[in-house]
Amino acid sequence: MNRFSLVQNLTRSISKVQIRSFQTSSTLLKAPATVKKTRAFKKVSSNKVAVKGPGVEDFDATNWPFKQLLNPAEAKPFDLENVNAEGSIGSVFTLPKEYLNNFDINSVPKHLGKQLQLRSSNLILRPDFFNVQKLTEGEAKLPTIIDGESGSGKSALLLQLAINAQQSENTIVIYSPNTSKWINGSKGYKFDPKTEKFGQFELTSELLKQINTTNGETLKKIQLDADVAFGKVSVAKGSNLTQLLQVGIKDFELSHAVFTKFLDILSAQKDYKLLVLFDEVNVLYGNSAYFNPNNEVLKANQSLLVTEFTNIIEGKRKLKNGAFVGSTSWLDGLHRSNEFGTFETKDHASSAKQLVSLSGAKFNQYIPSFYSLEEAKTVAKLHKDVESYHEALDDQSIFKKFTMSHGNPRKFSEACSIKA
Repeated sequence: MNRFSLVQNLTRSISKVQIRSFQTSSTLLKAPATVKKTRAFKKVSSNKVAVKGPGVEDFDATNWPFKQLLNPAEAKPFDLENVNAEGSIGSVFTLPKEYLNNFDINSVPKHLGKQLQLRSSNLILRPDFFNVQKLTEGEAKLPTIIDGESGSGKSALLLQLAINAQQSENTIVIYSPNTSKWINGSKGYKFDPKTEKFGQFELTSELLKQINTTNGETLKKIQLDADVAFGKVSVAKGSNLTQLLQVGIKDFELSHAVFTKFLDILSAQKDYKLLVLFDEVNVLYGNSAYFNPNNEVLKANQSLLVTEFTNIIEGKRKLKNGAFVGSTSWLDGLHRSNEFGTFETKDHASSAKQLVSLSGAKFNQYIPSFYSLEEAKTVAKLHKDVESYHEALDDQSIFKKFTMSHGNPRKFSEACSIKA
């Protein structure tokens, strides 16, 4: 079977899960945080949609399925002050465009388009946000895996965590919203038969650029305490981390060595928190669309870049001040490891056990709650405000959609947008 046929066959299965959710009522204390200055990312890609007009926000609509993005007047910006204000849970917030644009390497997950409430960049703030945030605080933190049924809000939760972290002066965030793109064969690679690993130097260079764009002001505050050499290229003592990253951004061949050194520095310091966020985390332990010279499929964790992050999950790289949060996804059947088959059951105990056996890691498992009826009413009103609720907005209509969707956030959102 040739390579093309193999990939075709692998794409035919897409898994689905049905998992019971639970709801937590934990009351969490939210410490005040300072706001980090950011610069909007100016790069323009070929698939951007220009959005301008009366009542429409000027917004980079990469990967959004609709041309108009409408924001209700009462929706507040998703910033540190508003999010941490009393009574913020259950409110609708508009995601700031400048922070969304900074995550350019893969854009936001395409399946999140509908969950971003169709024609707007709004999300409801739920207790899950603060529950997971608390799991990333303090010392001796385990990795956190957000698991649960497809459509339960895992990606939305991870995106909110990423934008929140990006606004904090004392946090450096690495966010991968579309991890399957790392190993889907779309980037060049270099296989080493001695180590049976493969490098993805162009992709690594792009990641360095995204990290620099997202965290540039903070990275300028961290200085090298010694000279660093990469072959004939050196970075002098006293240079900052932005200057270090520039070496790998400009020279693909040096990108992985630069990234490794970057992680060495951040994992050893305590002044700034490193928050690593991975959507489609199960992809890291699946198959890639890359091959060795014998035409054998390479595992994703044979990638040098992927290995840097599985080392964090598995505790091989310790973070003195940092945390890892990943969310599972079942929309990509091509690159999901066959060993993850137990995730398709309703038994979360077997799901956790299987991930431990694959990664050798201990971790916190978090399952987002489904919508309450009150949350569903808030989301339904949001759909009405952005002109995607096509019938009378009353309790009977909302309850019918809530019952049919069982409170699953994505299914409820889709039910709201269906024309009667």
